[in-house]
Amino acid sequence: MKNTERAERKADQTLKVLDELQRAEPNPFFYTRLQARMQQQTERLPRWVLKPALIWSGLAIIILLNIGMAINYSKRNDYGRDEQNAGSFAEEYGLTIDEVDSK
Repeated sequence: MKNTERAERKADQTLKVLDELQRAEPNPFFYTRLQARMQQQTERLPRWVLKPALIWSGLAIIILLNIGMAINYSKRNDYGRDEQNAGSFAEEYGLTIDEVDSK
């Protein structure tokens, strides 16, 4: 019984202390300094990076390079494909490449 009463008193004291606490107020110049710091961070980007003309031209160059690489890659892989197909066909059916070419 004594323990519960003692615990209740301590809880009440703690709640009274919390009621008496004042809200923490920031320094009056805190928001001004925060806004200045945020402004400095946005100004660090070079202005030429954000120009739409440069963004679109850079994107076009990347797309053209990708198309050129895809065409070059597909041409390079077409040369040996017929011989590989004939060889795998001959192996599958137990033929030699000479027998396939003669028919």
